Amino acid sequence: MEPTNAELQQQIDHLSKQLDEMQSAVLGSMNGADIEALAFLVLMAASKSAQGDLKAIMAEVNAMCKAKQELRQMMAKVLAIVLSATGPGATEKRAKLDEYRIKMLLSWLLA
Repeated sequence: MEPTNAELQQQIDHLSKQLDEMQSAVLGSMNGADIEALAFLVLMAASKSAQGDLKAIMAEVNAMCKAKQELRQMMAKVLAIVLSATGPGATEKRAKLDEYRIKMLLSWLLA
């Protein structure tokens, strides 16, 4: 059962109160420059983390684009074989078509 909005708000208020108490305990003895330096370090760490996340996402997107491009190329080959699968040498062309179908199926299953 999911908590209600009122319960969530109570939890948020409680956590906010605890955070305020911790901040006053930890930061109470620090001067303004120390707090600014600490905030800067936290923001730098968050920035580096975000950059790492973005690089990972871009790597996944590039991999998906490459896989889709390879699939399009394979589909174009299959279409060319299908269109030319009549007339002389049709048996050999059908064998190639079956080979490409298997490759397409494997690439789809392994993706």
